[in-house]
Amino acid sequence: MLKEYQVTLFCKSKKLKPVSAIVKYEQAEDTDLSKDKTARREILVAGMQNICMKRYWTSHDLKVNEYSVAKVRAYNKAEIQAAKDAHYQEIKEKKYATGEWKRCKAQG
Repeated sequence: MLKEYQVTLFCKSKKLKPVSAIVKYEQAEDTDLSKDKTARREILVAGMQNICMKRYWTSHDLKVNEYSVAKVRAYNKAEIQAAKDAHYQEIKEKKYATGEWKRCKAQG
């Protein structure tokens, strides 16, 4: 089964912004990445290669910029967008309730 994962590298000193890449990985079965260390490592290496290619970096640049902390998570675009929409809707309702924003009147 082909799954998508997001690999994010963080700067250890937190001076630079995180960088990320989407990696497609073929898995024979649905397993947990926290338990399957070899699959997680393969995804991480592929993500680091994608980041380096995209930014014209080498592995030495990753080390110099202190990008040594990594995070791998399953990437589901529809689920992420739904969470963002729900969060925005919640903020919008709070702004309307406090009177900071006003609802526009329907034109008819």
